Amino acid sequence: MEIFNFLEAKKQTESNNNDPFIDELFLKIFPNGDKDLTELTNNLLKLINNSMSWEEAKHLSCATAITAYSDGGFSSRFCLERLYQHLAGKDCLKYFTEQSFQEFYELLRKYHKPKEIDLSTVFPKEHLDELLNSIKSNPQATNEDEIPNTIGEFGLEPTNPVPVFGIPNNNVYLGRLRTPDGNPIYWDRVGSMEVENIVEPVDNYNIYDVNNNKIANIYISSYHLSISTKAPKGFIIKK
Repeated sequence: MEIFNFLEAKKQTESNNNDPFIDELFLKIFPNGDKDLTELTNNLLKLINNSMSWEEAKHLSCATAITAYSDGGFSSRFCLERLYQHLAGKDCLKYFTEQSFQEFYELLRKYHKPKEIDLSTVFPKEHLDELLNSIKSNPQATNEDEIPNTIGEFGLEPTNPVPVFGIPNNNVYLGRLRTPDGNPIYWDRVGSMEVENIVEPVDNYNIYDVNNNKIANIYISSYHLSISTKAPKGFIIKK
């Protein structure tokens, strides 16, 4: 949705007892409502030395946060390059230095902390029941950070995949990972595979650093009782 239409719709609904869809979307991005948007706007203005008006900065802040949210959050789809393209499309790169550009990206990440997804909001009931039944019938389903009695390097080999609760939460787990220097990772899904010692299919992800260099493959098993809080070797978990 075009940001000006979004804001206008929100403003209009505030005078018409609110539109639940608009309010829900806005609060998903800014849990504290206008307070969060104002904070992001003020921080943006500090980064760019007040080189645009407050109202322009507010529109840019909200538009960029919505773009990141619409792109699925800070996965491979909303990386530094995507932010660059977004700002270029709005003719706003001229306001940023290399450092302030990076700082704006990190600022945006604050509003996209990966939280466990309520699967009932993602799947129709019949599909949710099918997934839950697959988890219940999985003899390896675990609450532990690592599947017992697996072999190989945790997360880095398909014979020892990361246990996660439901496929949508794969992105939540990956969104919590960082390289040892604290930088975020980006990823894309290669596909699923059958692994001899793992009952359910295993998902394979290409993993990239902030410079878009591939650094690993991480393997995830999505048919478990919780999301692992353990990081594969060479990564850390941001809590």
